[in-house]
Amino acid sequence: MPESALHFRNDFDGGWRMLLGSNNPHWDLRENLQKVQPKYGAAPFYKLGIETRNAPPYDVIITVSEGDLGLPSKEFYTLGEKDPVIAAYHTYLRDILAHMVASSTTKSQEYAKMIFNYERRIALDVMGVLREAAQGNASQPQIRTMQQLADEAPS
Repeated sequence: MPESALHFRNDFDGGWRMLLGSNNPHWDLRENLQKVQPKYGAAPFYKLGIETRNAPPYDVIITVSEGDLGLPSKEFYTLGEKDPVIAAYHTYLRDILAHMVASSTTKSQEYAKMIFNYERRIALDVMGVLREAAQGNASQPQIRTMQQLADEAPS
C-alpha cells in the first residue's frame, strides 16, 4: 500500500476498533470496500502465511496475500457454466450446503450458484488488477519490518 495505514484510515469514514482514541469505532465493510477497492485494489479477504525470503537476508517473513477461492486457479472462473469443471464445482457446493445447512436441494443449488458467482466476480476483478500491475499501473507488494509498521501506524 503506497500510503501508511493512518493516512488510509483518515481517507474513509469510520475507523477501526483497534485504534485507541477513535471517536467513531465503526467500520462498515460494505460501505468502505466500495471506496477502498477502486483506490487501492483491496480484496475483502486476506490470507496470512509464513515464508522464507528468497533474497538476502533470507529471513522468515509473514506474508499477507489475497484470500483463496474455491477453485484452484482464477482462470477456472473464466470457463462457461456448462464446462465439466464448473458443473462439478456447483455440485460440490450444493452437496456441502445441503449437509451443512440442512436445506432443500433447490435452496442449496441457489446458494451454490450465488457463492460461485460471488467468487467469479472476485476472481475476475483480481485478474484485472493483476493485468494493471503487469502494465505498471498498480502498486507492487512491499516488504516491511515490524519496526517500520510500528513507526507508520503506532497504536
